[in-house]
Amino acid sequence: MLAHPRLHKDEKCLSHDLETTTAVFDIPLSHDGDGNLSGSAHLTGEHLSRFLGQANADTNLVDSIKFGQASTNVGCAIGGNISYGSVDAGTHSPIQTADRVTHICGQSGALKAYHMVVPAGCESGRVTTYDLNTTTAFANVKTPQTRTNTVDAASRQLRWAPGTEANIAGTCTKVSANNETRYLVPHEVTGCGMSKLLKQNETSQGFCGDAYSPANRTATLNEKGEMCTVMTEHHFTGLRDQLGKKLETKDLSKHGLTLSFQSVGDNARIDNLLAMGGTPRVTCSAQFSRVPTKVMLENKEESPSIVMNVEDYHKLLGESPGGGAHKLSPLVAAAATNEGFATKIMALKLAGNTERGPQVTNAPILVENANGSVLNATAPPVHP
Repeated sequence: MLAHPRLHKDEKCLSHDLETTTAVFDIPLSHDGDGNLSGSAHLTGEHLSRFLGQANADTNLVDSIKFGQASTNVGCAIGGNISYGSVDAGTHSPIQTADRVTHICGQSGALKAYHMVVPAGCESGRVTTYDLNTTTAFANVKTPQTRTNTVDAASRQLRWAPGTEANIAGTCTKVSANNETRYLVPHEVTGCGMSKLLKQNETSQGFCGDAYSPANRTATLNEKGEMCTVMTEHHFTGLRDQLGKKLETKDLSKHGLTLSFQSVGDNARIDNLLAMGGTPRVTCSAQFSRVPTKVMLENKEESPSIVMNVEDYHKLLGESPGGGAHKLSPLVAAAATNEGFATKIMALKLAGNTERGPQVTNAPILVENANGSVLNATAPPVHP
């Protein structure tokens, strides 16, 4: 298996932009005593992304699975289905696909649809191999929303450490008194998402009514002696929630994939197999095809499989190399416990019309480009 992007010693490697990669599933089947067989295999979200050469599910971009050779040692047909997530984890979700294979029982006339069907093997328990050549195409992969999610994921990978979407504002301080709440955001503190967001937008015209520009912001020391910008609750929570959404992984493949098998048609004839001490099982190869990240972002029809580095990602996002991954701190800001300190913070006069300023949903979100300027979040492409 390819090394996981970001686990290389050279962190410039962000992904292996593969077009296809193949897995072989070998799944034992359990029986209920009446000849009915079932079994499943689950690829976790992390393992699926590793297998596809990606570090984030939003760039997995699987668009089809081709089932190749399949083998079984049971004397009945075996139907297989793929789904997102797993039943045990409560994340099970059907996958919208454009293809089905229908099994028709000659005795009962019953019809059942699957993503693949392995024909019956020998009743003797010997392994029988078939070439299936069945392709299951995923629906709704190349959509504007998917492209937006891919842009966000690529930008996220350049600027934020993996798995930190729930860690945004832990170095900030929540101060409450007299039914009012304000937040203290440290200046340029490494590991604070909100601090970084304010720094990147401090020269952005119109950002929260310019209330937090260097000329207008109200600054004070927190209880640790760190210089901080004082923010209203309205602006702080709005910006924090915006950033959180931008850092959130949206593709359902983050829950992984499950390949489930069950016997179909007549009861499975496995007496001879069990008498010999054998285990009912099915084995199949599955070739995963994905839309390369480069193809999705550049709207091209094809692209060679390449190792994607930092420079590649900047180029795809229309940027010059710069920036990097930044770790964030816990989501919930720590609360100030000193009553006198809280009263002092509430007595500060904030510059600008911050209490009833512009809606933060229209404010620029964190963007870095070559010269450190900021793009507007409402104009594509949007980068967290």
